[in-house]
Amino acid sequence: MDFRLVKNKAQLEEIRRALPAKFRGYKTVSADKMVSWSMPALPDALPKIGEALYNSDYLKQYSGIYYYMETKGQYIANLIPANAYFPIVSRAISDKRYSLQLSITRAELLQAAIHLGFVKTKKKLPRANQTSFSANEEVYQLKSEISNILFTLRSLLDTITTLVHLMYGPNSRTFHSFTLFAKFITKESHKDGEIGDAKMKEFIKTEMEWFNQLRDIRDYITHFSSIDLGFYETDEGILKAYLHDRFDLDLLLATMSQGLNSFMSFFDDHFSQRILKYRHVSNR
Repeated sequence: MDFRLVKNKAQLEEIRRALPAKFRGYKTVSADKMVSWSMPALPDALPKIGEALYNSDYLKQYSGIYYYMETKGQYIANLIPANAYFPIVSRAISDKRYSLQLSITRAELLQAAIHLGFVKTKKKLPRANQTSFSANEEVYQLKSEISNILFTLRSLLDTITTLVHLMYGPNSRTFHSFTLFAKFITKESHKDGEIGDAKMKEFIKTEMEWFNQLRDIRDYITHFSSIDLGFYETDEGILKAYLHDRFDLDLLLATMSQGLNSFMSFFDDHFSQRILKYRHVSNR
């Protein structure tokens, strides 16, 4: 994936001319008639940053700067003015966050349905002296929701990361991977001209171990396994689900959900304050 800045006018015009051919023959306009649809608006993902941007001249420093993004196979490419990027990516973040919340809610409901099935059908296997129950398709539905949670959560963090250039200033670096951003910002020292952020560094180091766990689980499932669920009965007769016989599913989902909410709250507070400070300095 290519995500880079375009500041040179000649380069900008070259990209604009070449952009239509980047789709490699894919028909961008269907012969069928487009159908409009609507749904209730989603909550703002980063409301404080949005308010700070819209009530200041912060984005003026990005005039003439564009973000160019292109997939490896060149099936998708886009060119967006930097000063118009925030509302676009903010909507994408809101969309992913809502999808994540839906999957977490469905996972909870499916676990309740599986437990009900366990209570109704459980029996003892005489030879193994082990409890057994009949699982319906709810287990596979639960696996599907877990897959969406792992993918969407990782994707959401990468999408948020594409905002850091907009937050740190026009001379900073672009990132489209949270892993690479975290590695960069938590370095022991930065070279002259590189952006350092002590507060972000401290937050990632002390509050985001859950991300390392997320990354490991998702990467393992992506490359070596499917989603493996095991079920265990507590002394109180409660059925508990474990992912790969290691991770209590309830605890894992709660940790990741709370971790994401904490990070997004920090991100929103931290960078809205940076924008407000810029406004105060520029008004002197």
